[in-house]
Amino acid sequence: MTPQVTHNAFDSRRPGRTIPPPSAAFTLIELLTVIAIIAILVALLAPAVTRMLRQSVRTRTAGQVLAIANAMSTYRTANSVWPGQTGATDAPLLNDRVLTNLVYNPRGQVFLDVKKNWVSAGPPPKLVDKWKREFMMAADGTGDGNVDVTLSAPGGPSYATNVPNRTVLVWSWGPEPKDPTSWILSWER
Repeated sequence: MTPQVTHNAFDSRRPGRTIPPPSAAFTLIELLTVIAIIAILVALLAPAVTRMLRQSVRTRTAGQVLAIANAMSTYRTANSVWPGQTGATDAPLLNDRVLTNLVYNPRGQVFLDVKKNWVSAGPPPKLVDKWKREFMMAADGTGDGNVDVTLSAPGGPSYATNVPNRTVLVWSWGPEPKDPTSWILSWER
C-alpha cells in the first residue's frame, strides 16, 4: 500500500496557494517598535550619565586639590618655608613658583607627581584644573595657624575668608567661577 500524501497549506509547490510561507525577517512595525524602545531608554539614561561624568571630573579635581595641599605641607616640613613663599603674609602663592618648588626644585626632590594634563603649556608652566584654570594656593605665612585670604573668582564675586587651624589652602574655581557652590576647596574636604 502506498502512503497517501497530504498537501500543506504553506507548501510552495502547491499551485494556486493563498497563504504565504513564514518569513524569517522582521516586519517594519517590529523594527520601528524596537527603535522606539531604544530611543526612550537612551533619553532616560543620558541625563544620568552626563551627571555622573560631571561628578567624576569634580571628584578628580578634588583629589588634585588635596594632592597639591599635601605636597605643599611636605615641602614645608622638608624646607621650613612654603613653596613659592615670598614674604611673611597669608597672601595667595604664585602658581608657577609653587610648581617650580614642588617639581623642578634645585635639590631634585619631587614633592608632587605632576600628570601631563595638570600643567599648562604656556611659559611659565602652571598647575591647572580640568577646566584649564589655575589652581589657587595660599599658606600660613605668618605662622599663626590660620590662613586669611580673599577669594576673588575670575569675573565673579570676592570673599574674604579666615580658615582657622589650617596652614595651607588650595582651591579650584570649578566649572562655574561665578558660582561659589561650584568651587572645590581643600579645607572643605
